[in-house]
Amino acid sequence: MALAALLSATDPATAESLGDVLRDHGIKAGQGMSPGTRITSYSVLDDARQFVIAYYEQQGGSALAAPLYISRLDRASRRWAHAALDERSIRAAGPGCLGSVLSIQPAGTALLVETHINPSASCTLVLGGNLRIEDVIFGWPLAVFAPGLVVYEHSQPHFFALHPLELSLYDPRTRTSVALYPPAPPPPLRADYVAKVRVAYTEAWCRAQNHPCEPERFDERLDGQVAVDEKSRALAFRVAFDDRALPGIAAGAVYVYRRLGDGRPVQVRELAPDDLKVRCGDAALARCLDPGALARLFGP
Repeated sequence: MALAALLSATDPATAESLGDVLRDHGIKAGQGMSPGTRITSYSVLDDARQFVIAYYEQQGGSALAAPLYISRLDRASRRWAHAALDERSIRAAGPGCLGSVLSIQPAGTALLVETHINPSASCTLVLGGNLRIEDVIFGWPLAVFAPGLVVYEHSQPHFFALHPLELSLYDPRTRTSVALYPPAPPPPLRADYVAKVRVAYTEAWCRAQNHPCEPERFDERLDGQVAVDEKSRALAFRVAFDDRALPGIAAGAVYVYRRLGDGRPVQVRELAPDDLKVRCGDAALARCLDPGALARLFGP
């Protein structure tokens, strides 16, 4: 079955042998594995607990062909497990989810296998201990908290007129997600930008741009990496507001979250980027996650 996904510059690796990759990681092939197989569009996870590789067999040409092969070595037992996934394995995801493998991450007892759809969209396959697909996230992981909670960014339709930013917290144990961003109701900086967007979204502009023109959903993006503190169950990130109806207007905010998955309601604070040093003691995002900074931000 030929897949629509094509190899691209974002592919982690292309056209090596399975044996070469295993040797690079000091791993011996298990029973039933063919070290001479040419593989493409693969990624690996290599940590103290396990070694995992997900790959396609090289077929020639630029198109990928199912299945997606996944092999996992449990370092404690020295046992291998293998799976071959095709589109029928992920019916809930629909066609196109078996693209190039961009990353593999552990999330508690689950594995997150991120595949490439287009520059603004990914699928993340949630695999159980038997390497079967238990769920599919339409987006890509940004952070993982114990016991496997995943903060992920939602995929965007690549050629749509609108690209809002959405983040959620996913629990692989219950296969449920809770929306994190944008916060509701909108805090002051976001609300101020929404008001400006509402003025810019004139009927004539919206019609000419074939734009849905919903002021609360505007073009925005993550500005840099997220900061994570597992002990504090906290997360911080910068957002750039850059809707194309407001060209040349630089705006954005910093958002700090705590109590992620600790059984209490998640809390969020919005900061102006220029306030970081004053509120957190340093301009670095990670300093906002220090216990003292969190106490000052959220109060008693």
